[in-house]
Amino acid sequence: MRTLLRSCFNTGCKTLKMSRGIWVGIAFGVVLSVSLLFHYHTHVFTNTPTRCIYRGSAAGKDGIITDNGILPPAPNELTIKDITVTIKTGHKLAGRLDSILLTWCPQAEESVIYITDSGSLPLRLRSKSLVVETTCDTDHSAEGLNCKMEAEFEAYMKRRTKWWCHMDDDNYVNTDVLLRLLSKYDPESDVYIGRSSLDYPQPYTWRMQRVAAWFAHGGCGFCVSRALAIKMNPYISGGGLINISKSIHANDDCAVGFIINYLLNTELTLSTLFNSHFHYCELADLTLRDIKRQATLSYSRGSSVRITRDDLNSTRGFFSTTLDPSRFFTVHCLLHPETDYCLNAVF
Repeated sequence: MRTLLRSCFNTGCKTLKMSRGIWVGIAFGVVLSVSLLFHYHTHVFTNTPTRCIYRGSAAGKDGIITDNGILPPAPNELTIKDITVTIKTGHKLAGRLDSILLTWCPQAEESVIYITDSGSLPLRLRSKSLVVETTCDTDHSAEGLNCKMEAEFEAYMKRRTKWWCHMDDDNYVNTDVLLRLLSKYDPESDVYIGRSSLDYPQPYTWRMQRVAAWFAHGGCGFCVSRALAIKMNPYISGGGLINISKSIHANDDCAVGFIINYLLNTELTLSTLFNSHFHYCELADLTLRDIKRQATLSYSRGSSVRITRDDLNSTRGFFSTTLDPSRFFTVHCLLHPETDYCLNAVF
């Protein structure tokens, strides 16, 4: 610091004189700010990932079990109508909707419910799916997120299909893989399946005690069986989720995990077939074969799956990263080459 001040003086700045106490105070403030920023960044939400999420297995740890990743060749009798997919969005995020409205969502339009805040007329006009406009905050605050998650759950409870799946508006869902994955499990048993963004259960303070619970990261998407959802209902509906999230100071996906994993004592089934933008290292390493086996994909600025023209052996259905920064259109053409814009357009 002295060197910095001496350099500053030599370049014409005023000489700064501070007591040792002031320097200690500044140093403490910087450390505290960085610590809070790191916690907020890695445990809440972000658009610019700074680290790779762990790849290791959490098998053997209390409160979590691991799916073996083996998919049946077909989903047996399970159909897309057996799933309610709620998608959290908002009018400030409307620019992200093209990547899902023009790719996977039309294939699941009867199952999809969009949960938004306001300004949903363009969405209503462009989609045949149900759009629920809430009074939730329009920002990305904890209050707004928890409010929308509660609205998602309540929208599902009006249908009570075999499965409820939460997705964000920056998730690409491979409905075939999702159906095959869920068909391995019994919707009349308690099943909570998704992917944790941590390799340890999240700690909370609950009724003056320190407790911990696993949660499925909402940015990856997660699914809950009907039997479990019915048990969750008293804790979530009618303001329940909002109240619990305030008590434990947690965001929406964490609060859902706390209810399921701690209050209802149901294990999280960990599946690496769910992906968020946090998994940017893995997204970049996925081969074409791997991409076809993922239940969900995501993206953020500078982070997405990598597909080249050489990978597809064709220019049809391939879009540049400038035109398709999410890579969702290119992925969709890889999975569904019969789509009109995949057949007719060359970019």
